[in-house]
Amino acid sequence: MKAQLSFDLDDYDDKIEHLRCVQAGDLCSAVWEFMNNTKEKLTQNAMNQNLDIEDSISLVYKQFWEILDEANIDIDKLIY
Repeated sequence: MKAQLSFDLDDYDDKIEHLRCVQAGDLCSAVWEFMNNTKEKLTQNAMNQNLDIEDSISLVYKQFWEILDEANIDIDKLIY
């Protein structure tokens, strides 16, 4: 079975859809990295720094953004 996608890259909406398709694998890898490799690290960091709940949540978000950045994912470009 084969599938072929075509995009009019002069059309803004098609350009965004193309970007989403091209970056889908990178996004999946970034989410996998976050889901499988960060919990213990973040837990240890929060405990070592004696963080409260708000700071701990900020640490989680910061880590997720760093993973997205390492995968060259600009989530704003994929949404807007």
